[in-house]
Amino acid sequence: MAQYETAHELKVHRQPFEDLLSGVKTCEVRRCDDRNFSVGDLVWLRELRAGFGNPWSGRELRKRITHIQKDYGLPEHLCILSYAPAEDVRAVVEEPPGLREFAKEIITAAYDGVSYDGGDIQDIAVKHGLLRSERHTAPCGEHCACSEYGFPTVCLRRTELLNPAQ
Repeated sequence: MAQYETAHELKVHRQPFEDLLSGVKTCEVRRCDDRNFSVGDLVWLRELRAGFGNPWSGRELRKRITHIQKDYGLPEHLCILSYAPAEDVRAVVEEPPGLREFAKEIITAAYDGVSYDGGDIQDIAVKHGLLRSERHTAPCGEHCACSEYGFPTVCLRRTELLNPAQ
């Protein structure tokens, strides 16, 4: 799976976000003196909500920078970022399906004052398909961490969601 070295989280107002979402807009003028944008970087465009309270609407786009225009009459601190269509990037950057639900459950519980131990977190990871249980009757390798508990035992292993094909 391809990995991009840098990702940038950028705020976007409603109308520019709509234009990027529809594909009518494929580039943006951005400050470039406060970030080190490079071709190939990912941008996580988060729509701002109008008004007070939570600044985020909850809508987001992920794009890949395909070109950076500097100079040519632009002020030194500005550049134009051109983006690849979202469908070109989704397969690279989408999180495993259960990862978002796992994170929501953990974070929501923390806000509700719940304190999880490692076993609880492992159980929630199994629930969301990030880990799977395997029953073993002997060590699974030279450095088997489960062997300290004796056999037979149940070991937790990463699923394909956390071990994508390389």
